[in-house]
Amino acid sequence: MSVTCPYCNAPADFLLYAQDENRRSTAETFVYYRCLGCGLIFVHPLPADLSAYYVGDYHAQPATESERAWHGRLEAIKLAYVQRYARGKRLLEIGPSYGAFLRLAKQAGFAPEAIELDAECVAALNAEGIPTVQSADPAQALKALGQYDVIGMWHVIEHLPAAWEVIAEAARHLAPNGILIVAAPNPQALTFRLFRARWSYLDAPRHVRLLPMRLVERVARENGLAPILRTAGNAEARWHNFAAWRGSLINLIGQERARSALSLPTSADQPRSRASRLKARLFRLALRTLMLIAAPLELTGVRGSAYTLIFRKPA
Repeated sequence: MSVTCPYCNAPADFLLYAQDENRRSTAETFVYYRCLGCGLIFVHPLPADLSAYYVGDYHAQPATESERAWHGRLEAIKLAYVQRYARGKRLLEIGPSYGAFLRLAKQAGFAPEAIELDAECVAALNAEGIPTVQSADPAQALKALGQYDVIGMWHVIEHLPAAWEVIAEAARHLAPNGILIVAAPNPQALTFRLFRARWSYLDAPRHVRLLPMRLVERVARENGLAPILRTAGNAEARWHNFAAWRGSLINLIGQERARSALSLPTSADQPRSRASRLKARLFRLALRTLMLIAAPLELTGVRGSAYTLIFRKPA
């Protein structure tokens, strides 16, 4: 069967078969291809109803104090970039989930708004005074909004069948000197090369597109934006490196085997035993040792598990 790229229409080669390793929402197998022209990695055929795979606690907030602190470090890294490069306070986040970053940005003096798919997240954010539009089509939703000094898309474009249309529309809604921030899983990642279909950041089938950095840069430039930051080895990438190693190893071992090995409780209501906490610490120590060994490769070039790109609209 001949498959062509949904972005540039160039021929594409088969890359891998994948299942929903992360959430086990389905037993289906999905097929990923890589474009021979632009390098886009994509699911084909595209599932008819992607919402069916966003199950369970997908948008749940971190349940424990340690999880909240760990995720809080990521939000602080994101805010630091916004504060460094933004020249105004009007901020739009596309795909904020439960809105941890938006709350932090509001505390820092920004005027945040959002576009989000999940109805419960939308209702909660609006109730907190953060204007949020519910939409499964961010490009269309943007057309009804104004201009912003910051538009952020953190780990969103991989979920979008036509991310390039959203980037183009975002560029039109940036104020002069406004910035667009795009962070996404990196298809050039060392962890992807090692774990392939069990790479936790493949997240089949929810991640329907993996866009190489150069493709995002191409789309941004075509829409009048100038790159000001390009990295796959910053503090945010290192956070995602740890998450990718952890999730991918669990997928490789098998979630039930990993749960048994770590003596994890069968439900969130059950307290964790002392042995379980000790095993979790040892697992984290082993992960960090593994990452230290891999660091010379992972933190050079563009081999981090996620990248961050920032573009500015000319004055």
